[in-house]
Amino acid sequence: MITNPSMYLSGASYAVYEALGGEDLVTFADSPVLSVKSVKNPTEVAGMVDSHLRDAYACCAFFAELENDIIYNGATDWTEMSVSER
Repeated sequence: MITNPSMYLSGASYAVYEALGGEDLVTFADSPVLSVKSVKNPTEVAGMVDSHLRDAYACCAFFAELENDIIYNGATDWTEMSVSER
């Protein structure tokens, strides 16, 4: 059995597939490991919520700075490089 390709796994390489016997002997199935890993405990859930809140705050702060610089200073020189230096 080889794990089906999914969002987290790309499946097995063609070399592994062939070494196991190819189309005649190999079956594809969902990995039971992924379903177990998807269950989060309260600490992990709290960490994800906290992470999303911090990320949302950082996005809001960045866009507020961008908006203020464009509206009040007439800035037109925002580039990926200039943003990364802030």
